[in-house]
Amino acid sequence: MTIDSAFHDAVLAARTPRELSAGGVTRLMYDVSGIPGAARLPRALLVLLENVMRRATTTEDAVREAFSVILCRPCRGAGCGDRVHARARALPGLHGRAGLRGLRRHA
Repeated sequence: MTIDSAFHDAVLAARTPRELSAGGVTRLMYDVSGIPGAARLPRALLVLLENVMRRATTTEDAVREAFSVILCRPCRGAGCGDRVHARARALPGLHGRAGLRGLRRHA
């Protein structure tokens, strides 16, 4: 998989917030479902991908970081060294029980 114009356009579209209204409350949401590869991600990485869309300072940063998240594969524990995993270490379920044990030890 490479960063092509379709991926770039999908990230650009995901960076545009949409309004979501329920119960008289309106919130902004970032829909990442159109980004190629997002459908296969576990929930924790989808949350990370949404945060990338929300917080990246430039579109180029968002594309680069989104691509890193999409390419992310499940690891065997918290010590894998992957930079995406390092950012998402606090998200439960990303690293399984091994990662949670490591968080408890250091807490």
